[in-house]
Amino acid sequence: MRWIIGCGGLGLLVLVAVVVFLIWWSRNPIVFVSNQDAVKLQARRLTDKEAETAIDLELSLTGSGDGYFLSTIEIPRQVAEAAGIQPPAGFHEQSMPLEQPQDTEDAEFVKKWNAENVRFVGRLDLKPGQRCLVSIPARDPRLVTGTLNLTYEWRGRYVGGSVRSAKVDLNPSSTADDLSTP
Repeated sequence: MRWIIGCGGLGLLVLVAVVVFLIWWSRNPIVFVSNQDAVKLQARRLTDKEAETAIDLELSLTGSGDGYFLSTIEIPRQVAEAAGIQPPAGFHEQSMPLEQPQDTEDAEFVKKWNAENVRFVGRLDLKPGQRCLVSIPARDPRLVTGTLNLTYEWRGRYVGGSVRSAKVDLNPSSTADDLSTP
């Protein structure tokens, strides 16, 4: 406390600025944007005539960096119900949560989105340069066409992180492009 007074008010000004910053930060988290374009998720549906009980996806993370994981798989509800799709191992079905219930526009969007889509939530660690197989159980995978959305995330050791997405064309012999934005 002595250094605050001894600095002719400058120390007090710095102290007030730090306190104001901490209060502001607790209400409005700071988002740091970085260029992580080197890391992308590539995904494709494996077509195997023997696979009559699942939709098999091959995922690979390009670039470098640890701590990435697949967190969400989204499928149009009409496709999921027609093919009898179930969550893959390590995932469970969960509706999109409503973040701000007082916002009627958000509530309408979430209600419509949940009516039109099935969302599987879980965690599957992704390692750069290693291929990973995700097998989504289905009563009749031949009925599955269209697009599937994948969300993958990175979490910093102490703070920070990013959320990215990729679309997978479920039609035979197609590959997904990374659609993420840092």
